Amino acid sequence: MEPKMPRRTEPRLYVNYYGDDGEQWDSDEANHIPSVGSFIMNEGGQTYRVDEVWDLQHKHGAHPWGHHVFLTAIDVMETRLGRSEPSYYRSRND
Repeated sequence: MEPKMPRRTEPRLYVNYYGDDGEQWDSDEANHIPSVGSFIMNEGGQTYRVDEVWDLQHKHGAHPWGHHVFLTAIDVMETRLGRSEPSYYRSRND
């Protein structure tokens, strides 16, 4: 019997998201922090462009310590993702 290889542990990051449409959510299961210019589709199907990413290390500030991602809501149909499968993404936006 071969010895089992240890399971590789992926780091989990706590990331706070702030949409310009008033939506806010967090994830304690993120394995990366989105970069400026990337796109996010949240669990509700709303799409966003990442405008700013902050790593706040001050523990007593207006926002909690950690990673904060500021977003602008966009129409997925104005992206390559939406145009690549318009019948699927158009129905999500209706």
